[in-house]
Amino acid sequence: IERLGGVHRRGVMGSLDALCWFGAVLATSALAFVESRKALNTNQALMLAIAAALLQLGAGWATGLYRKAWRAGSVEEVHRVARAATMATIGLVLCALALTDARRQVAAVLLAGPLAAFMQLGVRLVLRWAGEKLRAAKHSSEGKRPALVFGAGVAGSRVIDAMLNEDSDLYPVG
Repeated sequence: IERLGGVHRRGVMGSLDALCWFGAVLATSALAFVESRKALNTNQALMLAIAAALLQLGAGWATGLYRKAWRAGSVEEVHRVARAATMATIGLVLCALALTDARRQVAAVLLAGPLAAFMQLGVRLVLRWAGEKLRAAKHSSEGKRPALVFGAGVAGSRVIDAMLNEDSDLYPVG
């Protein structure tokens, strides 16, 4: 994902986030009606899942999650995912209140927000882990020397980026 251009990376991340919301709403809706005497209205659940995906894209854009290519798994990206999920959850609760009369569906939507945010963060964690593994495999085969970088601030990040993206004989390992 990191090798994609900024627009393509943000498009892929937006699509994955929307898919997380879609799945979370369907899963929590199905669970909310498991022991209910009322049957799950699948049309309402699908409408809410689509609305959730669209609300996530809008909230992600509003919070800047898709306007800039964040380093996967960075603290700033986690904050923006949380803010976007909160905004989407609030919007989805309003949609559920307007589209359905079932309190269980509103409860399902409230549970879908944290589940979707957890799934989004999980996707980002897996992508970051896979990217680091691929970079490590690539650089270790090229005979680069391992290096430890001290400093967790902006300067440390720039040094690491320079090692990874420029012709350096060093590879950051920690």
